[in-house]
Amino acid sequence: MMLLVDCKRALAWVRENIAVVCGGDPECVVACGESAGGHISLCMALTANNPLYQPGFEDVDTRVQGVVDCFGVHDFMDEQGQWTIQKNIFGRPTKIVRFMKLFQEGIVRQNISENPHLWRQISPLQLLKDLPPSVLVPPIFGFHGIADSIVPIADATHFYEQLAIHRQEARIQGNNTGDVFIALPNAQHGFTTWPSLRSCAVSDGMMAFLNHLTRPRSSRQPTTTSSQ
Repeated sequence: MMLLVDCKRALAWVRENIAVVCGGDPECVVACGESAGGHISLCMALTANNPLYQPGFEDVDTRVQGVVDCFGVHDFMDEQGQWTIQKNIFGRPTKIVRFMKLFQEGIVRQNISENPHLWRQISPLQLLKDLPPSVLVPPIFGFHGIADSIVPIADATHFYEQLAIHRQEARIQGNNTGDVFIALPNAQHGFTTWPSLRSCAVSDGMMAFLNHLTRPRSSRQPTTTSSQ
């Protein structure tokens, strides 16, 4: 959780200094990241102004105005059982199992079974489910490879399905925010590392999303949730 706290401290600094340092707009900050960066970007958006994640700077505004989630991790509590595929067709531990082992031992340093409460606090899906519809979640642009062997595509699709449910409940209260999610056929984890027509197309989509966010509010059109 300390990594999330550090990122929120950095966000607080950006919001305070971006206008003076580089002429940026402190009211339009977007969190973007790939893999673990996508995970932490989602966590930042879903814990905005939550004092639990802002020790010593509880009163600082830590909202972001959008998120770009590039094949991030969404559900550490494994509601769909996608992290329990233990062996591949050759009888060896899957990359998924090795990834979770690395994450537990090398980053969080606590096993999920030993401290499930901690893991809930850094699981975007659980954070989303804990939010009432009245809490505004910023627009999210997400994409994930269907052939991802590190973070299963089911992890992403389940999150965005739940996000759509949250949005529907929020619209009843007049909050008309939309998202974009793209499931990419044959794409592996980290496919954006190498230039390709696919990664260029994703970059174009990302820029269109960001341009939409930075337009004057009066000229924006609601974004629709989509997948392919």
